Amino acid sequence: MNNFRKLTDYEANILEKLFSREFPGREALRTQISTCLVKTIEYGDNYGSIEFKVNSDVKADVTNRIPVLGHLKDTDGIPIDIYLHVIDGKVDELEIVKAADSPIKQKINPSTIEVITDQEVIHQ
Repeated sequence: MNNFRKLTDYEANILEKLFSREFPGREALRTQISTCLVKTIEYGDNYGSIEFKVNSDVKADVTNRIPVLGHLKDTDGIPIDIYLHVIDGKVDELEIVKAADSPIKQKINPSTIEVITDQEVIHQ
């Protein structure tokens, strides 16, 4: 069954925040996302993770499977991580994970996301 759809404004805003920092492959990923479709990943503790269906021939020259990630804390103080997965130069998944077995208390505000590139992780 094909449940692919366009990005919601909420999803697009989270992605735009991740793209606010420079990293290898960023512009190619933006190009892919501008024409992609997505679907919600079906598993029990999904906090908004989505799978991408890329309709672009553009490939991103990324250095790692996760070239950029976001980090923030929920209102209960528990960390939330957002990973952008890229496989074979194509955006594959936006994974949102809470570090506890409890629901996210409120909708993620993109302005509160701390963006970390894979280049920063490598040099730490």
